[in-house]
Amino acid sequence: MLHQSLPVVVTSNSQPSARRVKYLNSIDQIRNISLEDRELLKKVSERYVSRASVYCLRLIDWADLVDPIKQLVIPRSEELNDRGKLDASNQAAVTVEPGVQHKYEDTISQLCNEVCGAYCRYCFRKRLFMNDNEEVSTDVFVGVAYICEHPGVSNVLLTGTDPLIMGTRRLREIIEQLREISHV
Repeated sequence: MLHQSLPVVVTSNSQPSARRVKYLNSIDQIRNISLEDRELLKKVSERYVSRASVYCLRLIDWADLVDPIKQLVIPRSEELNDRGKLDASNQAAVTVEPGVQHKYEDTISQLCNEVCGAYCRYCFRKRLFMNDNEEVSTDVFVGVAYICEHPGVSNVLLTGTDPLIMGTRRLREIIEQLREISHV
């Protein structure tokens, strides 16, 4: 499969660090989207944010109308249809503390960040990316305290979005706190 080069409009004169990942979060930064589609997709982006890494966008075959990566990360007009619920998994019902979900007896989901490398258009947690959402708590102390009080919890899923894009030091701090709990 032949991929076209990334259609990115450079919006800054500064050069990013070689180690820093560059993200695009505006439809206007992607040239291969027609003006007609761009206006419609801006409406989608006003409701649901978009974000994709330059690397991810480079993988798209822009000549393929149904390219799977394009389908995954480029906003779609169908998102404007008001079908379903933003909390499709009813996570609100199992939220026991800010950023802490206890759905299964032995497992806690600790929502410790609200950023992904790319926002998948089908994501069942897309509400976490919305400005008025406060489900995620970057202060995991509440979750750690909850886990300490529930000895039946032996598994902790660090989630929210993608915790592996958190800084190494912060991720280490969280894991070290969890490792100190004997039943985890």
